[in-house]
Amino acid sequence: MARKALLGLTAFAVFVQAIQLLKTGARAITPIAREWLHIHGPVNALGFGWLLSYFDLSGAPIAVTALTLFAGHVLDRIETFAMIAGARLGGTFVVLFVGFLYQLRKSHRKGMLTLHAGVLTLITSFCIYGTGILVGLVLLELHVLDAYTITTPPTLLDFIDATFGGVARWLAARVPALLVFVLGVGAVLLAFRLFDHALPDMTKRVGRFSRVSEAIYRPSVLFALGAGVTVLTLSRAVSLSLLVPLTAKGIIRRENVVPYVMGADVGTFVDTLFASVLVGGAAAFTVVLAELLGVLVVCVLVIALAYERFEDLVYRSSRAVLRSRRTVAAFVMVIFICPLLLLLL
Repeated sequence: MARKALLGLTAFAVFVQAIQLLKTGARAITPIAREWLHIHGPVNALGFGWLLSYFDLSGAPIAVTALTLFAGHVLDRIETFAMIAGARLGGTFVVLFVGFLYQLRKSHRKGMLTLHAGVLTLITSFCIYGTGILVGLVLLELHVLDAYTITTPPTLLDFIDATFGGVARWLAARVPALLVFVLGVGAVLLAFRLFDHALPDMTKRVGRFSRVSEAIYRPSVLFALGAGVTVLTLSRAVSLSLLVPLTAKGIIRRENVVPYVMGADVGTFVDTLFASVLVGGAAAFTVVLAELLGVLVVCVLVIALAYERFEDLVYRSSRAVLRSRRTVAAFVMVIFICPLLLLLL
């Protein structure tokens, strides 16, 4: 237990140091973002965040990177909102990837169950985020959340700068700023990996989930479970990846997947909210809050008013995708082509 706690503290320190590196090196990204990658608006930023999260298999580090680019005046408020949205869209791909790996070493039946869980997860998240992003964008553009901000106390910012800023400044004086930024991205990835190792291996405790599955079937309860697991692990990649072994073992049934994923889609913004406070700008917090509330509003309305119709839509769509190997290949091709087109528009 003490080893896990020490690992968690180390992960937190690495995370804070990573943000300092990203902020220091952000100025080098401006010409790359504007010229090489053609990020000249929210559409490009959406595709950029979406595509990057595929390669990382997680949206959290990309969302943190977007916030530091915003703090460094590389991205404006709407572009930051869009890049975070893209990161969350792409971060869902991890379930399909893990499901594919799981399928390689399991029976055909269990393999199809895990592949089905991956497709269900992607379709659910695409629908929820696609609508929630629009709601959040309206909230952001109307400035209705500007009064609801959390500003990091100056004394805390001074402490963070004194403790972690020296390393970033030392590197900036000796190596190119772009390299400092790359090191910052690597440090964020390392921090999230350390957080994962600091958490208990929940896949070995599936018995507890079986009791939950036997006791509750209401969408609202599964929604709360998905959000809670994501908040506790600080990683949607972890909470969604749990769907693969749990679905294969029959602990989380197919009809439980959709509300669980919706909850995870909301809970994943907790770490981004925390990062926005560390960045030190009230505007950054507002950007993330708008996105969180947009997704939350959509989830609540769906569960309260149209859950059965939404669930039916998701299941019919997943069955169409899984009709044959050709349709699965086409689905994967489309979800890779979409962010690339957005980046190039």
